[in-house]
Formats: sequence, C-alpha cells, structure tokens
Amino acid sequence: MKRKEGTPVMNILIVDDEKLAVEVIKNMIQWESYGIEEVYTAYSMKQAVEAMERHQISILLCDIEMPKGSGLEVAAWIQEQKLDIKIIFLTSHAVFQYASQAIKYGVSDYLLKPVVPEELEQAIQLASEKIQLHKQIEQNEKYASYWNSGKTIMQQDFWKSYLSGGKEYKNLQSMSKKIDIDAEPGTVYYPILLYWSRKKNRGTVWDDEIIEFSIRNIVSEVLFGKMQNGNFVLLRNNCILAVYPMQKETRLWMREKCKMMLDRCGEYLSFCNISCYVTGDTPFEKLKEAVDMLIETEEEDILKENRVIMAQQDKEVFKYQKPDMEPWVNGLFDKNQSKVLKEIQRYLEEVGVVYHADSKSLGQFQHDFLQELYIVLERKGIYAHSVLSSPQMLESFNRASRSIADMVNWVSDLSDSLVQYDYKKEKTPDMIKEIKVFIEENSGEEISRNDLAAKVFLHPDYLSRIFKEQMGMSLSDFIIQVRIDKAKVLLQKTDDRISDISAKVGYPNTAYFTKLFKRATGMTPKEFRKA
Repeated sequence: MKRKEGTPVMNILIVDDEKLAVEVIKNMIQWESYGIEEVYTAYSMKQAVEAMERHQISILLCDIEMPKGSGLEVAAWIQEQKLDIKIIFLTSHAVFQYASQAIKYGVSDYLLKPVVPEELEQAIQLASEKIQLHKQIEQNEKYASYWNSGKTIMQQDFWKSYLSGGKEYKNLQSMSKKIDIDAEPGTVYYPILLYWSRKKNRGTVWDDEIIEFSIRNIVSEVLFGKMQNGNFVLLRNNCILAVYPMQKETRLWMREKCKMMLDRCGEYLSFCNISCYVTGDTPFEKLKEAVDMLIETEEEDILKENRVIMAQQDKEVFKYQKPDMEPWVNGLFDKNQSKVLKEIQRYLEEVGVVYHADSKSLGQFQHDFLQELYIVLERKGIYAHSVLSSPQMLESFNRASRSIADMVNWVSDLSDSLVQYDYKKEKTPDMIKEIKVFIEENSGEEISRNDLAAKVFLHPDYLSRIFKEQMGMSLSDFIIQVRIDKAKVLLQKTDDRISDISAKVGYPNTAYFTKLFKRATGMTPKEFRKA
C-alpha cells in the first residue's frame, strides 16, 4: 500500500525486551501507508537511546515494564534531550497505572499487550496526525503575525457587529474603509457556513481550536489562495462562517469550490463530518438576512455528512408522519438490536435524503419513539429512569435531534442501556456468587479488579458498581474481609509464624497485613493469637 498523499515521511522505533513481541509488532501492519519509511528496533533502553542518537525518530512504540530501563525512563530521556518524538506506551495491565507520569512526558497513547492490529493502526494514525499538524503549523508560522494583527481582529469585529446588527450602517461603512472591507451598497459577497462534528468512535488528539484552525486554513487555500483570517467568523462551537467577496464567479463555481473544500477536509480531518451551506450571490446590505437563512438551513439539516447545500435551491418542506415504531421498540427487548438500528438508520436516511426532513422532524420522531418505549417499559414493569437517566443517555438524548447520526447514536445508547439492565437483572446473582467463590478459593493469590471482571466478561467499573449494590461493600473491602477471616483461622489453629500467615492470605508485606488486621479486628495478629 502506498503512502497517502500529504502524509509526512516518518521513522518509528519499536522497543521491548521481548524480541518476539518486537518482531510480531514489526510485521503487524503496513507501516508505509502511514508514512513510516523505516522501522527500527531495540530491546533495551540503552539500545533505544543509541537508535535515537543515530536516526531521526518520529514515533516511539515502547514497552513500559523493561528490566534495564523502563519506558518511563526512556520518555524522560527524550524530554531531557528535547526531542520531538511522539510516544506510544505498551503495557500488560488493563488499568494504566502510569497516567500522571505519561502526561508529564507528553505520551501520545498507550496500548494493551498483546497488541491488536486495529488498535495499533489507530494509535499510529493519531500520532501521524499530531506530527502532520505540527508540520502544518510550522509551515504557517509566517502568517502568525498577520492572524494576530490589529487589522485582522478589526475585520472580524466588523463582521460580527454587522451580522449581529450591533452597529448602524453608516458607522460600519466608516469602519470598513479603514480595514479594506467593501461595504458599499450593491457589493456582492458569497456567505459560506461550515458545520463540523466528530465521528463516533474515531478518536483524535486534536482539540476544537486546532480543528477550526485547520478548516480555516483549508478554506483560505481553496478560496483565496492564502490565509485570510479576517474573512472568518466563529458563529458558535463547531460552526464557522466565511465571507467571500465575489468577483466574476458563478453559483456553480462556488458549489464546486465548496466540494473541493470538503474533499480536502476529508483528507486531513478524516475523523470529522463537515457540511457546507451556501446561498447565491448576496449584496452587502442583504448579507445578514442571507447568513440567518444559512444558520436556519444548517439547524434543520439532519444529514450533516460531508455535502454542499445551496440553501435557496435545496430547501424543501417535509411533513412528518409517524412510522410504525412498535416492532423497533420490541426488537430492542428481543435482542434484535443490530437489525433495529439498521432499519431506523435506513428510514431516517430515506426521509432525510429523499424527502428533505429537518431537525424538527427528528425531534418529533424522538418523542414518538419515547412514547412507544414508555408503553413497553410499563408493560414489562421497568421504571424508565433505570434505563434513561445515566449521564451518557442524557447527553445523547439532548443531541439526538441534531442529525441522523446523533439520532442513531441515541437509539444505540438506549439499546446498550436495555442490554445492561437485562444482564444485571438476570445474571447479577450468579455473577456475584462466582466472584465470591473465586475470591475465597484464591485469597492467597494476587487478585485484581481486572482479573475478576474478565472472569464474568464485564467492564471493571461496572462489576465494582453492581458488586457494591448487591453486597453492600466494595470489591476491595470484600477481598480484605475474606483474607482477614482466613488469617484468624490460621492464627487460632496453627503455630505458623505471622509472616508466613501474612503471605498465605495474600499479603507478602507483613507490616501492611498487620495494619489491615488491626483495622478490622482492633488487635494486632499477635494480640489476637494470645486472646
């Protein structure tokens, strides 16, 4: 596979004291497709340092737990040398215990061993995007003084004032002449509104400010041929307005330029959906009305998936009619979630693309879906709050009417919530019993929350929550209780040394065992034995 056009050329260094692990990772993915030219390897911190001194390394993929210099020590060395290297850690523990140190050293990501190809590809892609962004910012440093100049700020203030109706026309005309904006009656502009949103399950290290900067950069390059920051207004989060002064361009020319902008955005911002809304050529004095129409068009658009909409031309009226939702709602309870989600998405895309349904229609769809859901919940004796009141459900509910993707995400979250409810209701007693038996039989071994969660195929946080609900105590407290009870028996019925008993119940550190024992019984192990 060839390297994607525009992807920077990079070298990667893979470091792990297990040679087999290094070879597996080295042959796992097609590095060249991510711009990786050379893949170097090392099996210790010493070899890693030597490789970084000899070669220009862009990405470091490094195991944390190594006997002769840990991954954290390698990261510290990189920071001391002030090297611009993106670091991805490898760890054998599901809970990343080194988060604070990783943040300190600017670690890009971490992967759980054994490494999965899909997760490795995503981590390399994210690191590549960060490197690409850094190079892009370096290339545009020459424009920094211009972006921050008083003239640019005054131009942005001008457009904000005019579009908000904050100043009289005469005052605006006087201001415009000083900052090279043509505000004469009849001067024609093309207002272009761009709305972006992050794709679900497509993580990125880029924050909103960097994404907006990149969009402005791409639009400027396509429309103006250079950075024109004064022609942009941030209307609200995720919504940018560009004001293009028309010369001899046609409506068709503008639509093609907008398609070109979206193609460029798709190439560099693949983790985002970006839509473009355009009116026809608009005289300056009518610009505010045109922008208001663009905002209304964007708010009513429920597709929001990388397309150009000519507001005056494309807007049509859709009269919502409630579809038959009962099979969909019942399907969520009958474990047909995947089929239901596909049918709902197909229906929404049909009314969105063919009939030009708007956000109001999505809101009506959501209310009708909830009504059907309440009927089924009542019939099954399930309280609505038990499946609808989580923070994630509330957040996705509030976003659902924004777009088809958001509505499908809300139904998907609802489906997950119902599955969790059923699992908890039907399986919780058996799971808790299995966990208790395992702890009692293995109290002398190291027991982690992740190990327990893996036994019953649950997320560790979810297992902790339901265990506490059922048992009235946390997992860690229960483990301590089982170990202390076992220690009591050994203290009473054997002559074993206290240090040996401590080790037998899972505490190699006798001092720590003594502390826990006294906290639980009010006596030290020695005092308990005498009593």
